[in-house]
Amino acid sequence: MSEQYERISISDLEIKGSRESGQVRSTCPHCRDYKQHGNAACMSINLDTGFGQCFKCGTKFLLKERAQKWQQHTRSFAKKKTYKRPSLQGLQSNYNATMIDYVLRRGLDPQACLSHGIYMAKRKFGGIERDCLAFAFYEGSQVINIQYKTTDKQFSFEADCELIPYGIDNILGCDEMIITEGLFDAEAMIEAGYPNTVSVPNGAGTDFKRSFERFKYSHLADIKTVYIAGDNDEEGLKCRANIAAYFGEARCKQVEWPEDCKDANDVMMKHG
Repeated sequence: MSEQYERISISDLEIKGSRESGQVRSTCPHCRDYKQHGNAACMSINLDTGFGQCFKCGTKFLLKERAQKWQQHTRSFAKKKTYKRPSLQGLQSNYNATMIDYVLRRGLDPQACLSHGIYMAKRKFGGIERDCLAFAFYEGSQVINIQYKTTDKQFSFEADCELIPYGIDNILGCDEMIITEGLFDAEAMIEAGYPNTVSVPNGAGTDFKRSFERFKYSHLADIKTVYIAGDNDEEGLKCRANIAAYFGEARCKQVEWPEDCKDANDVMMKHG
């Protein structure tokens, strides 16, 4: 799993002080030489786990000195089941008029959606090939799974692929995480200015141990506060309870929506 992150050494970092552990800030080895960089400490990295990211250029990093420790941690998960990788053929990096209209009606920006890995594709539903959105589940540079969703809310995943949290890399180097019940809700939160947002992969039916456990050592290691931005309906309340049970109620806070809205995307559509 480590190959999808850019490998760097501890000596590549520029850290103020003499910190040797914990979460630290550094200039980014990938973009620090650009003129517009301005010597900003735009990279956050955990010296214990080795994982971090630059909030300016978006590059995800793994320290070479910690790679073996990460591989040992993930080895037990790899033994349990061998997952396939989804085919990326057929993913389109532009929308047709119908899909543009659909995304706009959801209160979202089509160009932002495309830049966040929400493509267009054709997929068979009930034996009929249809246009749909394709939400790519990235881990580093690798696509681990894809959820296909039609404009009338039918959806499917790639067969035999691992089901991981959507947007898991969004929380690398963060100590707070926003977690939604749906992928459109996650996109709404990100477009509203909250990039540290992930979504459970399968709503209230998510198996949290199977989907999140592999990331406890890396992506979730720094998270101190979890903002549960779930739906207000019956299934949403069930999902909220499952999130709190998994992460522990002591570090969870509930997000409450306006009375006329049931989730983040609903707020975006009705209130902008």
